Amino acid sequence: MGANVRNSDLAAHPVVRSSFPLVARALLAGASGQIRNQATTAGNLLQRTRCVYFQDVTAPCNKRDPGTGCPAREGYGRYNAVLGASDACVTTHPSDLAVALATLEPTVVVLGPGGERRVPYAELHRLPGDEPERDTTLAPDELILELELPFLPASARSTYRKVRDRASFAFALVSVAAAVHLEDGVVRDLRIAWGGVAHKPWRAERAERAMVGRRLDVESLAAAVDEELEAATASEQSAYKLDLVRNTTVHTLLELAG
Repeated sequence: MGANVRNSDLAAHPVVRSSFPLVARALLAGASGQIRNQATTAGNLLQRTRCVYFQDVTAPCNKRDPGTGCPAREGYGRYNAVLGASDACVTTHPSDLAVALATLEPTVVVLGPGGERRVPYAELHRLPGDEPERDTTLAPDELILELELPFLPASARSTYRKVRDRASFAFALVSVAAAVHLEDGVVRDLRIAWGGVAHKPWRAERAERAMVGRRLDVESLAAAVDEELEAATASEQSAYKLDLVRNTTVHTLLELAG
């Protein structure tokens, strides 16, 4: 996937539609048709947060102006992260495509003054820690050239589901990208990534491990998601995301399993 490929072209590509349907669905869930005609692969992955305090240049914000504070922690927090946040920043990553790609484990080809280097996708985005101004591990003088996607097993099923306040042109409250490979109804490989819950696409690895070798059913899926959410921290305003991501994950995977 080239860095400058337009989102609309990528979503319509026959290989993407047939082999990576979750990528096509994530792209079509983002923004509007006009924006998708202009937005690019790399631009989508490197977009910055839509936190209201980050966008308001009159407000303090550690991401925009390090050391000034994070008013989202005590202020308007409906969109705040519930996983991986820090005292310095509680915002979330806005991209849909980034969440879908997290399940596919691509390689990001990066170019800088020292030449090309290859970055595992899981290492591209970062959690805020004490440096929320840094969204990725890229150096200031590096750019993305392309992403190399490995194919899923031929029998694997994948999809992307986005929950938002309105049907289009809205960022995710939570989103779920999932790919599952079943043999005789038993999970052989499961990949789950969440959007709207963290500073980066959140790979639900504990939930994945809990489900391998088991059958997909409501009880086991909910228990696996709850295991992943043991690390979650939510405020009164953002606590709804815990139920929302649990129910959306269960629904999405049961739908994939037929």
